[in-house]
This record gives sequence, C-alpha cells and structure tokens, in this order.
Amino acid sequence: MPTALARSLDSHLGPDVSTLRRAYDDKVGDSAQIAGIVSGMGLLALLLAVIGLYGVVAYNVANRTREIGIRMALGATSSSVVRSMVTSFVLPLSVALSVGLLLAAALSFILRNELYGVNHLDPLSYLAAALIMAGVGALASLLPARRALKVDPMVALRCE
Repeated sequence: MPTALARSLDSHLGPDVSTLRRAYDDKVGDSAQIAGIVSGMGLLALLLAVIGLYGVVAYNVANRTREIGIRMALGATSSSVVRSMVTSFVLPLSVALSVGLLLAAALSFILRNELYGVNHLDPLSYLAAALIMAGVGALASLLPARRALKVDPMVALRCE
C-alpha cells in the first residue's frame, strides 16, 4: 500500500518502502535465528553435561558400596557416610566448574561481536550454570549414597 501511494504521486518514482519492523527483521532476523540455534545447542550441551556428571558420580558412589558397608558395620551414622560421599566430590567438581567458567568467559570474549544486546560477561548466566552443575553433582552423590545405605552391611561386605 505505501508503494502504491508513492507511485500515484510520481509514476517514475519506485521507492522501496517497508515498515520499520520489516527493516529490523531483515537486519537482525538472521542473528536471532542463529542465537536460537546456539541457545538450543547450549541447552543440549548442558543436558549432556548433567547426564554425564550424574553418571560418573553415581558410578563412583556405587563402586564404594563395600566401603559404605564397612563404615556402617563399624558404627558410622548414615549422615556421616552421606556427608563423606558428597564432600569427596566437592573438590573435583569445584575445579571443573572453575575451569569451565574460565573457558566460557574466554570464549565469550571471542564471540562478543556476535552477541547483540547481551553482555558477554553475563554473571547471571554463569551463576545459573554453576548452580545447576553443583546441584546435579550433589544429587548425583547423594542419591546413590542413600541407596547404598539401605543395603545390609553384611551383604555390602560380601559384594565385589
């Protein structure tokens, strides 16, 4: 319609008229699609990291069933056994989180020209990722440890 109005005023005039919204979408539309794809890939990477972390920690705790049985047979309380299982993963998890956050910050400096309207050092995103991974690490060690506590100490001592 705006093109028809312009042509009615001057038949030789052939303006390329578009709305501000369309011009904005033409300029930023590809970036928004790329951002959506990268966000999806980031969520997939986070899901894989969470599954991998849970699997590794749960496997390590399950391998310590005999140790849990010995501790319980010697009179350790359930809370002390669970606490020792969880705290044994705090140092490796904190080192991995620190290295991951440093690598993410370094990568964000490289990608900062592609991040429109987003601070390349977004502390909320980094904090959320760290809290998710720390929570998964704690749950991954807590759940198998609590399951191993329900096993009879004599059965746990016999298992190998």
